[in-house]
Amino acid sequence: MIYRDQTVSLMSTLPRTLDYNNMEKALKEPYIIGDNYLTLSTLSPSEFNPQTYWDPIVTDAASVWEEGYRGDQSLVAIIDTGIWTQHYMFNYTNFLGGIDLSFDNASICDMFGYYPPWYGDTTFLGWDNPNNHWHGSHVAGIIAGWAVILLPENDSLVQAIERYGGVELPSGEPYGYPGYKLLTLSGIAPYATLYIVKVFDHTGAGIPESLVLMALEHVISLKESGVDIDVINMSLGGPTL
Repeated sequence: MIYRDQTVSLMSTLPRTLDYNNMEKALKEPYIIGDNYLTLSTLSPSEFNPQTYWDPIVTDAASVWEEGYRGDQSLVAIIDTGIWTQHYMFNYTNFLGGIDLSFDNASICDMFGYYPPWYGDTTFLGWDNPNNHWHGSHVAGIIAGWAVILLPENDSLVQAIERYGGVELPSGEPYGYPGYKLLTLSGIAPYATLYIVKVFDHTGAGIPESLVLMALEHVISLKESGVDIDVINMSLGGPTL
């Protein structure tokens, strides 16, 4: 069968089909934690209460945690925009490595005959790069991220979690931060190991479906060569019939 090499997009950039015009502004805009946040690196993933984590609760991962499993010895390949491993959400995350198969890689551009304005510029090259589009790090954080941030106890986010979550956040005072609360952020499987395949360039623009297939073939080849990959995650989409 021969068919067109359609454009594949990141899930976050696909056209919206719902009308949000009548929803409150607070529901439309994300809560942005400013540059004045503090992170607490002394608490590891083994010291947390699953009641305050939305992703693990909504996916029912919290019930698996209670059985003592949090992604141990699992390897997840993420086909996305690459990552920045130095983000505080990945201080405890294990990485097997990765590969850049995106148009930030000149050899991939040559393969497809595509020459963007940044062709040959190594500023954006690499699966682990602070200039990578944020989507891949976002996905990796949902899967295996972990962090504890400190927020003032009167912060609106703290009040919202405690009021609507029914759980009082721990105080930062025992850790030398009186007047602060600990907000712990956890992925679904914080002990999982990640392998990063970058297929979207730093702009986050759509890419050929064949490039995604190339990434899939690369991961399958790793599996066949003995790398025990358990999961392939692709948070992307494209046209359908």
